[in-house]
Amino acid sequence: INTVYEQFVFAIDSQSDENPEKYFSDNALKKLQKDYEFDCDEGSCYAFYALRTEMQDSNPDTDGASKICDIELDRDGWYIVSYSDMGWTGKTRIKIIDGKVDDYQRIEP
Repeated sequence: INTVYEQFVFAIDSQSDENPEKYFSDNALKKLQKDYEFDCDEGSCYAFYALRTEMQDSNPDTDGASKICDIELDRDGWYIVSYSDMGWTGKTRIKIIDGKVDDYQRIEP
């Protein structure tokens, strides 16, 4: 989960050298493609931003850092990831199957 956030979710430019298939199941990749809201000119486009808050600008009252604060085991393979997204607090439920992200749900604050 830490690597997924570092390489994909909080990456400044979404062009990571890492292969998303290494960290996301087919189910999660299909959901990320379906959630992608922009024009996709080449290849597969994934909405990695679906695993963070909907904020687009840094919180002016903070240093604007993006980082994981906590990962809690929920139930049935789900984890709750608490994070700072450009200074805004957020939580996302993430399901792990066979060591890969298989599903996700943003938790509204």
